This record gives sequence, structure tokens and C-alpha cells, in this order.
Amino acid sequence: MKKTLLFGAAIFAAMTMNAQIVKTVAEVCNYLDIQAEAATLTAVSQITSTEWATASNGSVFKGYAKSDGTEAEVKWNVKEDYNTSIIMPEMAGVLDTLVVGTMYRSASGGSIELGDFVTTADGKIQVYFQPNGDSDRGVEISCEYLNLSNEVLKSGVKIDNIRPGYVAELEIPAGEYYAGDIVIKVVSNTCNIFGVNIENLQSTALSNTIADAGISYNGREILNPQAKKIVVYNVLGKQVAQGNGNINMDSFQSGVYLVRAEGIKNALKIRK
Repeated sequence: MKKTLLFGAAIFAAMTMNAQIVKTVAEVCNYLDIQAEAATLTAVSQITSTEWATASNGSVFKGYAKSDGTEAEVKWNVKEDYNTSIIMPEMAGVLDTLVVGTMYRSASGGSIELGDFVTTADGKIQVYFQPNGDSDRGVEISCEYLNLSNEVLKSGVKIDNIRPGYVAELEIPAGEYYAGDIVIKVVSNTCNIFGVNIENLQSTALSNTIADAGISYNGREILNPQAKKIVVYNVLGKQVAQGNGNINMDSFQSGVYLVRAEGIKNALKIRK
């Protein structure tokens, strides 16, 4: 009898805990609430690598071109009338979502290039998504200049009216991220994406541009007339130089480098 009572109490406690962790997409996704974007974006049944939809924070929803130069049949289906609740992940990054739909459903190859943002400490990019159907679906989050990526594929087995949902996570260092640095790609079949959360998010936009700061490369030096803090990365995302003045590149190997400046919206790509 005592064991039965304890078991019942445990079930009640678990139900109470689950009831407390149900949150709306807006509460979970502090950077990009895709459902909310439906009110500001034109519903598009198909987009391409050259014709895309842009969210209010500068994030871009894209298709892609195939190796032969033709456009792939990538669709982002818009569903703006849903009010989805998400049960926050408690173990191993797994969550459950009620199957009431999402705002965007993308075919394989579709991607979201995040806009500018600034973080105050190391943390994670978290993408909340739901497999669409009964086979493996998932997303990849990547940051090319830091050589970081994380692919998450899960099984979307539907059980009655509840379908599994997941969180894909990528750990990123603190700093300033520019439009296109972080890319979220649907890597298999189709996938519903709710939104994006960024831990330790300080700002969703940067201010000045490289051109405003006068930062340029003359073939020998990176010129920094306003004495901005600048950092130089190689193609593997490794920091190779930094400073608040001009940076002489004579001793560096030939190749492509990326120059970033504190408080600056875009980056400068140079070839030595």
C-alpha cells in the first residue's frame, strides 16, 4: 500500500512539473519567433537562393542552387494561424510538442541565415524544431568562420496526437556575430521549425559597418584609421592576429582571411 501511494505521488509530482514547463514559442525563442514573423512576411510557397524572405531581425529564409546552377525545389510553407506550445527539454535535449503545426515547414536544403547579434558570454544557439512525418528529419547549425557545426537528426514517429519535437544546439563563444555567420539548414526530408533561442543574448543588431570605420586592406596592411579593436581569422576560423591599430600581413601565409571589428556590423574578407 505504501509503495502504491509513493508511486502515485511520483506520478502527480511529474505531472505537476510538466505542467509548469509548458511555454509558448515566444517565451522560448528570444531571437527568432518564426510564428510571429508570419504577420510581417509574405506567405511564400517556394523561395530560391536568389529570391528569399527576410525576417524583421535580418534573418534570411533561403532555398539553394544545385551544382548544375538550377534551383532546387525548396519550399517554405507558411502557417501563420497556429498557437503552438512547447514543453521545455528536461533530459538529453529532448522535448515533446503538441502537433498543432508550425509557421514554417521547409524541404531538405532550405536554410535560415541568422542576422546580426551580440552575446555577452559563451552559450548555445538553440533551434526548436519538429520532424514532419515518420522518418529521420533534422537540422544542422553551423558557423563557418569558427569551423563549428552540429547536425541533429531524430525520428519523427507519430504517436496518437503527439509527435516528438527536438532542440538542436550549437555551442558558440561570446562575441559579435554578423548576418550569415550562423546558418540553420534542413538536412533531411522536411522539417517544421518553431524558432531560435540564443543564450546570453545582449543585442539583436550591430551598428556601424566596415566601410563606416574605414577599415581596408592595401595588399600589405589592414588599415584601421579609427583604432577599432580588430581580430583576424584564417579560413579554419582560428584567430591569427588582433590589435587596435594597423596590422601588417607580410609575415602571414598566402590565403584568405576574415577581419572583424568590435561593434561593426559586417566583416572584411581579404586575400593575401
